[in-house]
Amino acid sequence: MAAVSGGRPKGLLEVGGRPLLGWLVDRVADAVDGVCLVVGADDACAPDLVAAAESTAGAPVRHVVQPEPRGVGDAVLRASPVVSGPAVVLMGDGYYSDSLVPAIESWRASGEDGAVLVEPLGSGATTARDPAGYVQTARGVVKGVFKTEAPGGANARLAGMAVLPERTLRMEAPGPQGDEEIELEMLVAASMERGARFRAVPYAGWRRNVNRPEDLAAVRAHMGGGEIR
Repeated sequence: MAAVSGGRPKGLLEVGGRPLLGWLVDRVADAVDGVCLVVGADDACAPDLVAAAESTAGAPVRHVVQPEPRGVGDAVLRASPVVSGPAVVLMGDGYYSDSLVPAIESWRASGEDGAVLVEPLGSGATTARDPAGYVQTARGVVKGVFKTEAPGGANARLAGMAVLPERTLRMEAPGPQGDEEIELEMLVAASMERGARFRAVPYAGWRRNVNRPEDLAAVRAHMGGGEIR
């Protein structure tokens, strides 16, 4: 993405006249009490990221630092000092066409401890080159989460969002081996091992992980035009 981003975080890419991160925060703003961004230790763009989030948040925006790139799960745990209550976790390079508030409200109505947003296995939101998490569900309840290719029991794919109970943010990080990163799926699995129940909430809208210039082009096409810089 360097040729398009100029080395800046993907969340600052302009899509339809707004930073990608602004669109992302907009999709959850009416369902959250605040926003916490997790940035890299050498990220000089943190103030710009906070400003992009504040443009649509309607709620306080804070940021914390992840000293080393140890995976999404590790990044989430870095936010624990400034987050209280259940936490909605999103990837900063994701675009969603529709509001995510109904999904969050569906989780709340379920009474489950947490939730994962899911989509059909054949969804076009990612390609075979992209990492993807997989989910095994039964009657809307998550029975297993997997980071590798879909095992026999998987019947859905993670759609880039999870709701983690507060106790998940307070637990010790799952122990990676060597240079293995701590993934979001590890946090969900560790929570389930400790008795937490997760709801599988379907997402019916259009979404895209922005990993390559062609992903930006796909977002622009879906939006019916709009300048991308």
